[in-house]
Amino acid sequence: MTASRVSRSWNEPRISRPYYQDVGRDKFTATEQNAFKIVGEAPVSTFSLDVDTASYSFVRASLNQNVLPQPAAVRTEELVNYFPYDYAPARAANQPFSTHVAVFPSPWSPGRQLVRIGVKGFKIDHATRPRANLVFLRGDRHLCRHCGHRARADAGAPQDKILAVIDRLGAGGSTAGAEGIRQAYALAAQNFDPKGVNRVILATDGDSTSVSPTRTSSRALSSASAARACSCRCSALAWGNYNDALMQTLAQNGNGAAAYIDTVSEARKTLVDEATSTLFPIARM
Repeated sequence: MTASRVSRSWNEPRISRPYYQDVGRDKFTATEQNAFKIVGEAPVSTFSLDVDTASYSFVRASLNQNVLPQPAAVRTEELVNYFPYDYAPARAANQPFSTHVAVFPSPWSPGRQLVRIGVKGFKIDHATRPRANLVFLRGDRHLCRHCGHRARADAGAPQDKILAVIDRLGAGGSTAGAEGIRQAYALAAQNFDPKGVNRVILATDGDSTSVSPTRTSSRALSSASAARACSCRCSALAWGNYNDALMQTLAQNGNGAAAYIDTVSEARKTLVDEATSTLFPIARM
């Protein structure tokens, strides 16, 4: 080894490599990798338009702490769909989606091609968007005490009244997750707006001490509520006790979406910047 090579190695920055340390508290559902299919035998491919982004921000939070995420936490489609793409949006509400298809050579398999299908939804104008009946449910290990209807801010309430309601929330007790979700949906149903958007927005540490491990009760509850046109938007803020499987169950059966919030910027992105695109549907079956 020459002296010059030794000198360069000494000047190289020392970067610690991420390591995997599974402490067994974050819960993810393992999935099997899809097998390749021959187009001649299976020419039709059907897939859902998943709008969840929880996997990307959880992976980012893990890497920022120099920890490799659990393999089940990495969902490639959510990493790809996290970013906005400069696709031309749909031009009219009666055609809510525009599609953008591209075929190009595979960069890792010579002789093969990749198909990219981009979908861009119609952008609802802020001034003409429908009314919104929103119920905010906050749950963590220091769950706020039950305040009943005293903690409700009526439609049209001034900002100082809404902030006063938030300030009155106190801490104490464990997380009664299922009961909290049930009451949130009941409040949404009580104020149901047939001409508006009705949604429960859940902000939680991602775990619930009183929800069945099989998640059957939460699945049935959110499915029944979604059938009444009240969707659920789940946002988790957790590290070390994040129950991704539960969040996915609530969001998917509640006809909503799940997000993982690891920074203040992600909270603003999820709850403010993307509020219109996630709260107001542009098409229904």
